[in-house]
Amino acid sequence: MAPALRPVPRKYTRFVYPLLAERRAQGAVCQIKLSRARFFAGRKTRIYRMITIWGRTNSVNVQKVLWCCDELVLPYDRIDAGMHFGHNNATNPDYLAMNPTGKIPTLVDDDFVLWESNSILRYLVLQYGESSLLYPAEPKLCSSIDRWLDWALSTLQPAERPVFWTLVRTPAAERDITKIATDIENVTRLWRMVDAHLTARFFLEGENFTLTDIVIGAYAKRWFGVDGVERPPLPNWSAGIRASPRVRASRNTSIFR
Repeated sequence: MAPALRPVPRKYTRFVYPLLAERRAQGAVCQIKLSRARFFAGRKTRIYRMITIWGRTNSVNVQKVLWCCDELVLPYDRIDAGMHFGHNNATNPDYLAMNPTGKIPTLVDDDFVLWESNSILRYLVLQYGESSLLYPAEPKLCSSIDRWLDWALSTLQPAERPVFWTLVRTPAAERDITKIATDIENVTRLWRMVDAHLTARFFLEGENFTLTDIVIGAYAKRWFGVDGVERPPLPNWSAGIRASPRVRASRNTSIFR
């Protein structure tokens, strides 16, 4: 039987305090019983209801949503879905009613449901990151960020997908060597473009870490984890990415291999 799609309200809520927000590299989040909420009323900066993210952690589109939550110090529940975990196929009409594409991730925030990973990223920052620099309001910078998010879905992901599936998830005996060589060169050309754009830059757009760095960084982590492909150095950007709370808190402190 499929699990309930909207989690039962919890006995606990989470509060994020100014000092903890400044130390978000350590993922500082407190859980406090609801009955004690009034005691802390003057000390909290925001009360977060628990959002739920449906999706498996080895999906690049889920990874960038989780990364964004960590940057915002936003607590969440996550339910495995996709591939062998199921839930997002025809056997679970409840999930398809929530997300008719049958894909992951899906965000559930109280009575609001949202799918498409980049739309989820924008929503999280707009809803929960009023002081965040991840998605600034300045029109030119915001549009430049959107450009990269669109490029990732329209160009980078479709080019990367066949390489990843062939080299990581297809037995060697079943691989088309000629086609994979062409596919690798196509993706390598895209990363060379990114490398050229990042000359003398620490971040893809602007002077700060933004949603662009999360999205392209997630794809970079996947690409650089595939054996037998060219890895552009991206030295400045690598340093900028390593400064992110999500990456600093990771056991593997470098997103690039």
